Amino acid sequence: MNFTVYILFSESKNKFYIGFTSNLEDRIGS
Repeated sequence: MNFTVYILFSESKNKFYIGFTSNLEDRIGS
């Protein structure tokens, strides 16, 4: 099973969010 690691940056909170998912397309809703 493949996992995709993603990093999101919130400018409003000046914070990074790190997560992972086995299905990135479902996670981001595209």
